[in-house]
Amino acid sequence: MIKTKSLSFICIVSLLTAPLAIVNASAASAVGTALTLTLTGGALSISAPATADLGTATANSAGSSISTQIGVIVVTDSRAAAAGSGWTATAISTALTPTAGPALAASLIAYSAGTVSVTGTVTCTDNDPNNLIGVSPVVTATGITGSNTATWNPTLTVTIPGSYVAGVYTGAITHSVLLRAQVCHCAGSCTCSEHHLWYGFSLFCRKQSNWHRYQAHRGLCIRGKRPASTFVCD
Repeated sequence: MIKTKSLSFICIVSLLTAPLAIVNASAASAVGTALTLTLTGGALSISAPATADLGTATANSAGSSISTQIGVIVVTDSRAAAAGSGWTATAISTALTPTAGPALAASLIAYSAGTVSVTGTVTCTDNDPNNLIGVSPVVTATGITGSNTATWNPTLTVTIPGSYVAGVYTGAITHSVLLRAQVCHCAGSCTCSEHHLWYGFSLFCRKQSNWHRYQAHRGLCIRGKRPASTFVCD
């Protein structure tokens, strides 16, 4: 019985002292703290295999071709760009040169990106150029918001005319990535004598023999400090 009373006494004390603790807590004050977070963007980059073996083709008097995947290409866009940004991946190839005889020109090399796998908010379109003579768009990214990646394993198709000699042909393909080009042009009744491409944060347009710089945040092309006509960008 003594043990039972002792427990009852402890419970009574707890009930009596609890309201005192609540009264004391209500006397505390509250203060807010403003929070600031800065998110910095990174780089736009591309990676590609160091080497690729295009395989072995069999010569034929009527000509032949060979198609080979060259390995994974990855574009990493860590810029954390605002909505509507984009980029373009390009490729260019040298001729494939043998130890003896004529070279296989870059006009005989076609490029197909195939399936493009992405992360983040981005829409990628494969351009599939039928030759790599000059710098050719191979994958175009649009509708970007924030950071993103794109990965593909392209197929090169080399057409080999029947007049080429047996041997080992070597060359190189170069991939690059750049911010998607936009074209500045007049909106409304203004006239623009030339269109010029925009890369990065500056766009220049030639209007009535004067250069104007497009300001995306204002939607204006300006000459010096004086606003000119309104321009829009594709």
